[in-house]
Amino acid sequence: MRVTNRMLTANLNRNLRDHLTRLDKFQSKLSTGKQILKPSDGPADAEVIMNLESMKREIEQYMKNGEKAKTVLNLTDSVLEHTMEIFLEARDKALRGGNDPLGKDEKAALAGVVISLLSDAIDACNSTYQGRYLFSTNSSVASDSKPFELRLDANGDPIEVVFNGKEGVFNVEVAQNTRIDAGVDGKKVLVDGKVFDSLINLYKGLKDGTVDADDYISGITTAIDRILEARADAGAKIERFDLIKNRYEQDKINISRLLSRTQDVDYAETISELIQEETVYNAALKVGARVIQPSLIDYLK
Repeated sequence: MRVTNRMLTANLNRNLRDHLTRLDKFQSKLSTGKQILKPSDGPADAEVIMNLESMKREIEQYMKNGEKAKTVLNLTDSVLEHTMEIFLEARDKALRGGNDPLGKDEKAALAGVVISLLSDAIDACNSTYQGRYLFSTNSSVASDSKPFELRLDANGDPIEVVFNGKEGVFNVEVAQNTRIDAGVDGKKVLVDGKVFDSLINLYKGLKDGTVDADDYISGITTAIDRILEARADAGAKIERFDLIKNRYEQDKINISRLLSRTQDVDYAETISELIQEETVYNAALKVGARVIQPSLIDYLK
């Protein structure tokens, strides 16, 4: 078979393109730091990398959920702490109101303080976070009523505190098909637990001048105990989310190590291959320049 200059030129161009393609591949690996740039570079490794990256994204989302839950729980604990301080002050007023030397006017003045404390406690428990009430599950400030409402009689005296919110507890997903409560059941603790009722009863006793210090202090102490129990529950949940976070952080480290072993480029080996390919490419250019014979056009020049 007769080999023409055209055939030599075509083969040379094809070989040079192949060398340039390999050079570009090595340069891309070095610039990105990854040896698997597309699935065809290693189908099995590419599948492993995609699975690991998917797992990593899921873990990061679960960690974000946990951080949001901790924020809600910390805010809830702060509200409960403030509410407990209100009830401690109310217990002090019950002690003062139980003293016989106090006259009816003085007790009525204390009753005014107690009703203010009750309003402060209700306002605190109607606190919000990112447009949602802390003690009302999935309720929006824009579309829902405040969860706790003080009802008054015709004379302006408190009757009861009613719950207008949505029952239950805010929860977040921390793993596939696993959700954990991230709040406190406001209705169960504060309304069903008759926490607010203890202040209403104290108000009525002070206003009527019939305060029995032991009875009212007992009711307020019970209310404080319920608040403490709710705070302990919130603290336990925060601790659990911390444990989950620590576990996921370790999982992220392990996944990052596996990703590194699978996709990170070996710089020493890749640089060596790049230099070798450059040498072959330059040699191909030199050989091609010598093998391809001058054409008639070259002589005409």
